[in-house]
Amino acid sequence: MRLTLNPYQKATALGILFYLTITFHNYAYGISNADIVTYSRTNNILFVINEKAGLQNETVNHVIQVDHEYILSASLRKMHPDYWSTQLSRRITNLATNNYTLLVNTRNSIESANYLASFIFRVNKPWYTSTIAFISYLLLLGIIVWSIVKLVNKQLLYIKKKLEEKIKERTSEIEEKNRLLKEEKKKSDQLLQNILPVKIAEELKATGTVRVQYYDLATIMFLDFKDFSKISQFINPLKLINELNNCFTKFDEITKRHRLEKIKTIGDAYMCAGGIPEQNKTNPFDTILAAFEILSFVKIAEENQWLSEVRIGIHTGEILAGVIGKNKFAYDIWGEAVNTASRMETSSESGRINISGETYEIVKDFFDCEYRGKLEAKHKNQFDMYYVLRIKKEYSKDDEGMFPNELFRDNLNIHLNMAEV
Repeated sequence: MRLTLNPYQKATALGILFYLTITFHNYAYGISNADIVTYSRTNNILFVINEKAGLQNETVNHVIQVDHEYILSASLRKMHPDYWSTQLSRRITNLATNNYTLLVNTRNSIESANYLASFIFRVNKPWYTSTIAFISYLLLLGIIVWSIVKLVNKQLLYIKKKLEEKIKERTSEIEEKNRLLKEEKKKSDQLLQNILPVKIAEELKATGTVRVQYYDLATIMFLDFKDFSKISQFINPLKLINELNNCFTKFDEITKRHRLEKIKTIGDAYMCAGGIPEQNKTNPFDTILAAFEILSFVKIAEENQWLSEVRIGIHTGEILAGVIGKNKFAYDIWGEAVNTASRMETSSESGRINISGETYEIVKDFFDCEYRGKLEAKHKNQFDMYYVLRIKKEYSKDDEGMFPNELFRDNLNIHLNMAEV
């Protein structure tokens, strides 16, 4: 839109302009240092000049055009280009750390440029690049690292604790299983040892088989109860079996104490042998001493039970011993000596110990024996038989001659050593 003035209006406007020009020609216009206001944020500076600076009369503020020149220098060297502007503010950005001087000139349409004000300031490093900031960063980093390490350690300790608990639990389970396995193994070993001699059981567990072994000197003992079949017809079978069990249990204790190996029981018959599986030279003596102790037990027990009379047969000779077959292992002995011992038992009388001539020749210096004749044998010559009456008085600890004294043991060792020579 273009403004049109009549002659009167034009004359009035020229008159006002001339008056203002004359007036401000002598007026000390400008700005002072106090009129510059700065706003800073990091290395960005905003300079603002008071809108009334250089003009005291607001009515001419709209007529006189005031221009400003900003000159920014650092260390007496101009760092920023200057140019004239009518804006009262100026923003300068990306200032490096340094000392600066701001020079502001003003001019109007009549006057030439005139230096009016300066402002000195310094741009410092941003706070986050200071030494304290870096120390803070290091401290913060240290705290973070320490916290992470502590957290990790806490997690590791927690995991370690859980693992230890798990290991402890698993160890307890394994130990419990091992304990149960040991108990089961112990039970199985005991069961196996109740079936087989210890040496034979160990061989069976190690190799799975047992070699049949030859023994040149073994003593076999058979015993049974007199009239067992008749007795079984008159008493309760359970009571009879209970009495038989009590007797055989006691026989087991006696034979074990005298180093005899229980072989088997058949009905009321009890069979054992000395000198197997561990060979020794005392087995004839051990067997007779065990027989005396068995007779002593039965004599004491006869007042309380039906099974009160027992007959015993003993023979010494060569045998084979071992385990044969794969099912229901049983340690057994074979040979003519076994048959002869059985014949000695059937030819014996109640409460007597009947021994063969072979056994008698070995033990005659320590026991009083009574010759009782010969026994007919199939396919062989007749066997001499002897009743063992007692231990000789000089070797007996009791009046009945049932138990040996220390002299018996000492002289027996001397006797056996001389026999070996």
